[in-house]
Amino acid sequence: FPSPAGPCEVSSLLISIRIFLYYFRNMRHSMAGRTAGAHSESRVFVAWALLVFALLKASAVAKAAPIHGQTFQRFGILATRELLNSGCTVQFYDQQKLDHFNDEDTRVFSQRFTICSNYTSGDDPPVVIYIGGESPEGSDIEYEEFGVGGLIRSLGAVYVDLEHRYYGLSYPKVLPDASTENLKYLSSQQALADLRQFILYLKGLVPNQPDTGSTPPLTLPYSVGGSNVVVIGGSYPGALAAWMKLKHGDVISGAISNSAPVLAQVDFSKTLTVFADNIKLEAIGGSQECFNFWDNALYLYGSRVTESVRRVPSKLRPCDNRVKRLTAQEVTAGMSSIIYQMSGQYYVDYADPSEHSQGDGSIGTRLLCEVAKKYEGKKGGTWDALVWLGHQVFPSNSSCIAFDSGDATPVSLEWPVTMDEQKKMAGRMWAYQVCTEFGWLQPVYGYENSPSPWKVLNTFDPPGGSNGLEAYVKDDCAAQFGEGFTLESVQNAVENTNQIYGGRTLQVENVTFINGGLDPWRMFGILPPGIEYFDNCPDEGFTGNSSFCVENGDLIKDAVMVPLGSHCLWMSALTSKLELFSPELAFDYVSADVRTVKDLKRYLGISG
Repeated sequence: FPSPAGPCEVSSLLISIRIFLYYFRNMRHSMAGRTAGAHSESRVFVAWALLVFALLKASAVAKAAPIHGQTFQRFGILATRELLNSGCTVQFYDQQKLDHFNDEDTRVFSQRFTICSNYTSGDDPPVVIYIGGESPEGSDIEYEEFGVGGLIRSLGAVYVDLEHRYYGLSYPKVLPDASTENLKYLSSQQALADLRQFILYLKGLVPNQPDTGSTPPLTLPYSVGGSNVVVIGGSYPGALAAWMKLKHGDVISGAISNSAPVLAQVDFSKTLTVFADNIKLEAIGGSQECFNFWDNALYLYGSRVTESVRRVPSKLRPCDNRVKRLTAQEVTAGMSSIIYQMSGQYYVDYADPSEHSQGDGSIGTRLLCEVAKKYEGKKGGTWDALVWLGHQVFPSNSSCIAFDSGDATPVSLEWPVTMDEQKKMAGRMWAYQVCTEFGWLQPVYGYENSPSPWKVLNTFDPPGGSNGLEAYVKDDCAAQFGEGFTLESVQNAVENTNQIYGGRTLQVENVTFINGGLDPWRMFGILPPGIEYFDNCPDEGFTGNSSFCVENGDLIKDAVMVPLGSHCLWMSALTSKLELFSPELAFDYVSADVRTVKDLKRYLGISG
């Protein structure tokens, strides 16, 4: 199937055939027994559907030329990388209210957004808004339309990326700086009200008339006053998308909520349990033996370097040769950083283990376990494996471990200008939201209420004799924002957030929830009925929110699960590597994608 768009279209068809054969062969063996079961039959049907879908699309896709850049094929759904000079502009909406809940406060600030308006013509086109979250929106050079990609073009939609207040360049200049007293307007409720006001602003624009409410003045060649609007978000913005439909459903018609932690909770220490379980999972090349190897290896390292760095090989010593030993805090921080990269929340299951090392420090289970098998039982094998692991996670120096490679300078309270300053400030802003709204504390110390599955993290006590949560609040909340931030204040904030939004009990229509089975954040999300729920609800009274932590049978039914999917997989620009996925992940990923696109069209009022 020759194509002017390159070989990806042909490889996608081959993936369809490969997935089909994979499941057809498995189902033949299954059906040779007593019963294949309803689940098996549904997977056979989807496999047939995907094969037919790919065959029908092959000729049409072959005619598709690259659009403004690199074009990939995802089973008939185009995902494109767009440049800003291809009809997209960066603007600032200058009339955003600072405090939406105080009519007497007339102060405003400028909120950054990117708008792509050249994909459509005629009045009332569909509008898709990507909700910015806890980081700057990277629109200074180019942006990538994440999971929706060329769907925007094929839908004939207007695309908008709205930056979250206080992040990036969307900070309130009417306030002098980012000191604690000036952060009181940073909240999810204010962010949702921002989105509502911005949507009403777009809907009120007069076609072909420059509007001075934005800088530079925004001009649309058509009206969007009667447009259907869908919001999309992943992770925290995914929760915002669902909450937007809950609180401001009169201005949007639907939402796509990806990897959304809709339940606020103080204790998120079990994220490390999920990472351990991922390494044990046979479906992605893991095993209990593999986990035991790495658990023992990290424990060996941690116990040695707290005595003397000379008790480990030179390539595993800190790059600062003045360091004689590591403190318990340094070890637990370093070990948790390594664990987060070992089959962590952004893990993608590629079929070939060699694809699992992406050069950014992240590692996949298949590769981890290949390395464990290589060194298991060999003399010095544990140290050799640790040298390999350390320089995967800290790749900046091959002769030592750069534990201190991060920028340790204090965050300036002056409003940021450069992208580096914006990113650094974003860390402070997110910490404030964690401490005042969501919790999701991830202490690296094991403690009595929640011991860690990793031995090295259970070895050391938190500083000052406190438990892990108290130590986390002291280090990440009180140290940054004042002594008034305590574990009790965080618990109260979490309870208040769940009272506002309903936690996992929220009831809302026209919202599609997508989650991945390898993602620790799934335990705070909306999962399909019948999917095993990761029980992370502490005893009532410990966090004050256990009444919101319910089983799946009571939840919304519009939910999609990718069992081998990771955090925000649907939003990620992984299309070009789809042919490298393991067959089962590719099958489930495409199935979820087809379902989600169908829902997106339904919410936008687009037939077909």
